Amino acid sequence: MTRYFLVRHGMCDAVGKYIAGRKKGISLNQTGKHQIEMLATKLKDIPVSALYTGPLERTVETAEIIGKQINAKPVVCEELDEVDYGKWTGMAFKELSCDPLWKEFNEAKGRFKIPGGEMMIEVQARICNFIERKRKLFNGNIITVSHCDTIKTAIINYAGFPLDMINRFSIDTASITILETSDYGPVLNGVNCNVDEIQYDCF
Repeated sequence: MTRYFLVRHGMCDAVGKYIAGRKKGISLNQTGKHQIEMLATKLKDIPVSALYTGPLERTVETAEIIGKQINAKPVVCEELDEVDYGKWTGMAFKELSCDPLWKEFNEAKGRFKIPGGEMMIEVQARICNFIERKRKLFNGNIITVSHCDTIKTAIINYAGFPLDMINRFSIDTASITILETSDYGPVLNGVNCNVDEIQYDCF
């Protein structure tokens, strides 16, 4: 069995204000650093086979803080990258709320291609392919650091729900979603858990 701890990066100034997407130079703020330091303390006693992170600054910083606690060096993987939001990258949510394409996207995420960017089904394919590939290599615990919607697409897949239902749950900053995979199928053992809900005894 391979158990994945799917971690969303810590808080940064863009969260809730505009689409950071793959824009460079967006780092954790002080709140985000504190969140991850607290989370890393919870993870330090869990035996970990590998630590992977997406390539953007905010995920790398998150993984490095965790890595110091668990004595592991993060490995950067493109499959864990943020959704490519194309022409919407850097746009404020207030501005996007006036765009009919944004409304269409949020109503049919499984069928819509972001202008100049990805389809959510493409995001889902890359992260799930990553999860299945690593499952064949490791029998243990793996920590991955990624982004809200990227993690959501994986959850949707393993829960057996259509992508259009992706907005029906949250993935907060510095949260952990726990996914177990084996030859007998996947099991979600926790979705959007905060640091106080993580108990080492459960693992």
